[in-house]
Amino acid sequence: MNPFNQFKLYTLIPIKIFNIDISLTNSGVFMLMIPLLILILSYLIKNNTSYVPNKLQSAIEIFYIFIKDTVYENTGALGLNYLPFFMSLFLFIFTGNLLGMIPGFFTVTSHLSVTLILASIVIGYTIILGIQKHKLHFFKIFFYKKIKYFYNIDIILMLDVFLIKIYFSHRKRVFLEACKIDKL
Repeated sequence: MNPFNQFKLYTLIPIKIFNIDISLTNSGVFMLMIPLLILILSYLIKNNTSYVPNKLQSAIEIFYIFIKDTVYENTGALGLNYLPFFMSLFLFIFTGNLLGMIPGFFTVTSHLSVTLILASIVIGYTIILGIQKHKLHFFKIFFYKKIKYFYNIDIILMLDVFLIKIYFSHRKRVFLEACKIDKL
């Protein structure tokens, strides 16, 4: 058996709608299986809790403290409001990587498309939160601070540069975040 077979995509259920291929592949099955596995484990852990923690409770507590401390160190106390999002993302990536280590299982996080989607979700979530919190002032992060605008032409040119910079910087950021996630 070739060890690289776990990275190949296989069509399990072929589906075409309006000449668009939305077939269910082994990647899709494992991406559905990961949250299902997390939910089942969460249910089992929740039902077997005790005042004196057992080994499984202690392991889950270590994961929780690790994520909570990491979020707190990088975002401060206000970032703890978004702990469920970061925990979900961490558990998805972690479980996907663990399943990928089992021979014969598919490694979901080995494909750049999956990591690009995860990075796009994080960047999109960050932009939405920035706009919600700072309104239109959020876009000041793209402007240069020490440039004075004397004429309307300068403002129009700067808006063009601004839009181009937004487009390319966010595309670059999503790609770089995907490459970081891919290396985990």
